[in-house]
Amino acid sequence: MTGELDMFLRFLIGLSLQSTQDLLQGLIKQSEEHSTNIEEIRSSLLDIDVFYCSAERCLNLVHCLTELKDNSLHDSVRKYLKPNCFPESPLSPVECSALADLILMSNTPLDEFNLKKYRPSGKGIFRLLPAVRNCRKARISGVNVGVWEYKTISSALCMPHSVLTELHIVNSTFGSRADKCAETLADGLKNSQCKLEALSLSGKGLAEREMEDFASAIKSVISNLRELELSGDILEDSLFSVLSVGLGCPKLEKLRMNRHYRTAEICKMLVTAFTSTPFYLRELELNYTQFKDSEMKILSDGLKNKNCRLEVLSLSHNRLTEKGCKILASAISFTASHLKELDLSYNDLLDQGVMELSQASRNPNCGLKTLRLSFCKMTGDGGYSLVLALNSDHCSLKDLDLSFNNLTKEVVELLTEKQKDLCCSLENLNVDHNEECWVDLKLLRQYACDLTLDPNTASVSIRLTEENRKAEAVPENQPYPDHPERFHEDQVLCEEGLTGRHYWEVEYFSADIAVAYKSINRMPEFSSYSSSDYGFGDNEKSWCFKNPDNFAHNKSFVNFIRSRNSAGVMGVYLDWPAGILSFFEISPDTVTHLYTVHTTFTEPLHPGFAVYFNGSVSLCKIK
Repeated sequence: MTGELDMFLRFLIGLSLQSTQDLLQGLIKQSEEHSTNIEEIRSSLLDIDVFYCSAERCLNLVHCLTELKDNSLHDSVRKYLKPNCFPESPLSPVECSALADLILMSNTPLDEFNLKKYRPSGKGIFRLLPAVRNCRKARISGVNVGVWEYKTISSALCMPHSVLTELHIVNSTFGSRADKCAETLADGLKNSQCKLEALSLSGKGLAEREMEDFASAIKSVISNLRELELSGDILEDSLFSVLSVGLGCPKLEKLRMNRHYRTAEICKMLVTAFTSTPFYLRELELNYTQFKDSEMKILSDGLKNKNCRLEVLSLSHNRLTEKGCKILASAISFTASHLKELDLSYNDLLDQGVMELSQASRNPNCGLKTLRLSFCKMTGDGGYSLVLALNSDHCSLKDLDLSFNNLTKEVVELLTEKQKDLCCSLENLNVDHNEECWVDLKLLRQYACDLTLDPNTASVSIRLTEENRKAEAVPENQPYPDHPERFHEDQVLCEEGLTGRHYWEVEYFSADIAVAYKSINRMPEFSSYSSSDYGFGDNEKSWCFKNPDNFAHNKSFVNFIRSRNSAGVMGVYLDWPAGILSFFEISPDTVTHLYTVHTTFTEPLHPGFAVYFNGSVSLCKIK
């Protein structure tokens, strides 16, 4: 069906209105009062489930409401077109269709369409996506979209005189090969009629042949791009053919390649490009890549080359140490360095590494304006070295992020005074969350709390033992009584609702580690687009480190390139008032920071676990 019957329905509905009957002046005799029927039609149009139809057919049904002279639906969502107006609750499917219709009918294209802003329900996602056709920037994050959704996105790319200039599809699943999702999007890029200037693609699900096709599609538009993201090893080996073309394109200034595991090969290709004449790239991101000191040695040789014009470098959430800092410090002190912004957050730089960077910032050849060193296990010595750097006549630092370290009170006061000093370059300073616990596991453990698994929440596939401190996934259903708080499958919450500062450790095998509000759904809403609205990490009410290596919240996920096994010990630190939630990998010799959430919590948080078949979790006793 292509919608002809929808148009006929719209015609019939318009024909039924009293105003239309008055115009017809008796040509069609109407012997009964139909106002009740019209109201029933209106209600049906609002409630009808059309998930298995195209998004365009959903728009047709919204147009039927227009025929009934009913503008209430459009009026209810019109406010969300304003930049700073956000829905307090997820939009219903029919509201998504109405909002898409408003955007499509507007004479002025929407500057930015961010799917997450509108909080669409599962069914509402594909109803809202047609709005992309009248937007300049489209951001679609953390959505498992299907072939219909990709057809909608491709149509936006291929429209004559398309206004789309930026397309960001990140942390998404590109579907199975049989679904032809990737093929559909690749065809859209190859036949694009828009002047695409920024393209972001990251996620999973591509087969090897699809990667080659995707690489070909990206190369077909890359000459006009000023910004490109290819994160998460989305192309694997095909990435290098794209880079070889992209790094020679004069317009490409910003490149993001986060969560890649072949960092050394990427760095070698970048250095080759650095040494070419001319070199155009200005911004580079290599976050979450396990970037180590050895990769820094490769990259720094390129940074020293006179052809390199790189101004922004981000290497956060990696494995750099003070040795890597010494190598980098040498590069940014070099005569040819153009680097202005540097982000080394979430690396174990320690005080010695920070001292190396501080010394480099005092060099006349160093032009650093922004330095981010959040969560680098820095103490007072490293902070004091930055104070000395700011006293130098040659230091040009304007923005300094030292949050999540352990600076002394004296150093914080000295840095604050420098920020106020009109003769000092420093304008913005961040020393939030400056506490000992961020540099020492023993100090984290001072917030240890006792937890107990709640048998009323455990699914029947989970057996609780050891005084409700251990959960195991078992093949036989457990004889639990019915309870409204019981999960439909494979999950369990702790009894305790936490609102202060707390720390706990869990020994796990084939299990997810999470926190959730008690109000999280306990079973799937089968009328929804997805039955995962109750799963940890798949909704707004839970945050989950999924086995073995990704973090998820509200269906958005971050993949990590790690060698972590499906078993181990994980530590979780919660600072509820500050909105901080951190995950750590614990071993006898080392503590590895995995991920930190910055948000605002609105309800007490209950630790929770999803246990896979034959998996288990045990709450550790911390002495």
